[in-house]
Amino acid sequence: MRQVRVARKSNVSVEEIAREHLHGLGSPVIITDGIDHWPARSKWTFEFFKNYYGSDFASAWLGTGSDIGKITKLATYIDFLDKPLEQLPGIWVGKDGLPIKVAPAPGASPLYLVGWNAFQHPELYRDITPAPYFVLDLVSALSPTLREIFEWTSRRSFTAVYIGPAGSLSRLHRDY
Repeated sequence: MRQVRVARKSNVSVEEIAREHLHGLGSPVIITDGIDHWPARSKWTFEFFKNYYGSDFASAWLGTGSDIGKITKLATYIDFLDKPLEQLPGIWVGKDGLPIKVAPAPGASPLYLVGWNAFQHPELYRDITPAPYFVLDLVSALSPTLREIFEWTSRRSFTAVYIGPAGSLSRLHRDY
């Protein structure tokens, strides 16, 4: 296996990224200050989500690739994070969204909240800049309704918020 050194950079220009990391064979880079300007960095807390969006329905899954999850309220899930040994209130469902007949064994895996459509609230989308600042992001130019239509027809979320307790994991995956 060949190892590649990954550069860490901050305050990089669009030209530098294009020249040193995107053209030719390219090279990996970690941009250490890429989201420092996001309002979400200071605004988004569990209390903020509970106060403004706590009544939203959300689904917590036994990992990102699981076929079993639990439908609950966002505030209920956030409260559950403080006491993960207790049972999360809600309804067990399968990938098809229908209730399942037999609940999974306790302690199978931590419940990982990957099923909350945070960006149904357009004001949350304004708190982030999804694409790196050096890549043109056409998705951000779409209205929330059109973005939702594209996500529904492609069966892919372009932007998501995942929340999990200590010990929760997602399998190796790529984000779009």
